[in-house]
Amino acid sequence: MPAKTFLVPKDHVLEEILQFGLQLNSFSDDSKEFKFDFQHKGLDTPLGMLYIAFAIRSFRKRFPDAICTPVNFAERWYASHMGYFQACGFEIGKLPGEAQGSDTYLPITIIPITKFQDQARKEFKEIGDVIEERSKQLSVVLAQQASSPLVEMLTYTFREMLRNVAEHSTSDTLAYCAQYRTKAKQAEIAILDTGIGIRAALSSNPFLEIKDDRDALNLALMPGISGKLYKGIKKDPYNVWQ
Repeated sequence: MPAKTFLVPKDHVLEEILQFGLQLNSFSDDSKEFKFDFQHKGLDTPLGMLYIAFAIRSFRKRFPDAICTPVNFAERWYASHMGYFQACGFEIGKLPGEAQGSDTYLPITIIPITKFQDQARKEFKEIGDVIEERSKQLSVVLAQQASSPLVEMLTYTFREMLRNVAEHSTSDTLAYCAQYRTKAKQAEIAILDTGIGIRAALSSNPFLEIKDDRDALNLALMPGISGKLYKGIKKDPYNVWQ
């Protein structure tokens, strides 16, 4: 049986990358060999690189005995420096987090949630404090400022996103990537996890009525909504992050 070929889409077109993820997730047959064709690769966007890499990564976990080969790529590509191909599971370029990063970009970085927990224990900190340090890095890239009210606001925002992954998603890992395009004056930051999803995370709260994913997303945008803290739950007076 000839190898099944998947055309990897341009990673700056949202509809195409989402469709690619759906295609890989729904694929099922007896193929033992797959090729991932990168000929259409476009701009290297944090969201596109993260989403596509994890879609391919998840696909390969479903077919652990299959041969997966990348084609029509160049090791000199910027994506290779960012850890994109290694995040896909291909032995090409730098590992996620290997590139040093700068004030204009942070490479694809994949962190086990246990790393946050271990660091918090070693340094006698709450996990929220450890996560805040990472959040500040992301904020500085996005705002292009080392310190300002904007950086403080963004740090708070990213901290809550990362905390949600660590405390609610049940995901084993957290991934992020950031980039500031100097000429276009555009910044993009992507944060990704492979957890249970917002609907499942909120469903443990018996006071919420959730029909579908849209309901869950709308509820999640409201203040004070949580799947872990609600009427009747015992509060810890010594836990500032609770």
